[in-house]
Amino acid sequence: MPYLISLLLGLLTWNCTAQPTPQQHTAPSTPSDTLPPPPGMPPPDRPLAGMSRSETGDPADQVYRVVEEMPAYGSCHTLSDQGERRACSETAVVAFLAQHIDYPYPAPADYDGTAAVVQFIVEKDGSLSNLSLIRDPGAGLGAEALRLLQLLASEGEAWAPGKQNGQPQRVQFILPIRPSLD
Repeated sequence: MPYLISLLLGLLTWNCTAQPTPQQHTAPSTPSDTLPPPPGMPPPDRPLAGMSRSETGDPADQVYRVVEEMPAYGSCHTLSDQGERRACSETAVVAFLAQHIDYPYPAPADYDGTAAVVQFIVEKDGSLSNLSLIRDPGAGLGAEALRLLQLLASEGEAWAPGKQNGQPQRVQFILPIRPSLD
């Protein structure tokens, strides 16, 4: 297969949001107690790109970037260890994307090798919403990245929702996608 999906800065936002150790602060349960955002993300009191923190004004609709139990893709939710679930989810999402990517080989002359970046929210029921392209490097990769995300939402395996204090929560993910044309 001429393509592998290469993800910049880690898959989704998991690299920026490593699971806390007992000595670290855990993800807050209230907006006023929110951890600082990862580099390049808006502060918690500003809306996320293209959406508000709570579309209804209800704190129950808050969008988290980090929760105690991050969402898991497909059957990965059955693993009890957070690290194993994360690795399983990363592998499964990359496999899905690699299986479905449709990008010219060799790459167009105007492709500079940078990643397209998409974002989405894993809802409380495990569905995906707010699918959007937040960086398009051109050469058709942005459109392909968004198509892959829409395919993941419609035909991919179900996600297990993220949880905070044992309750399902809405969790935002950012996914850089770059085809490896080696």
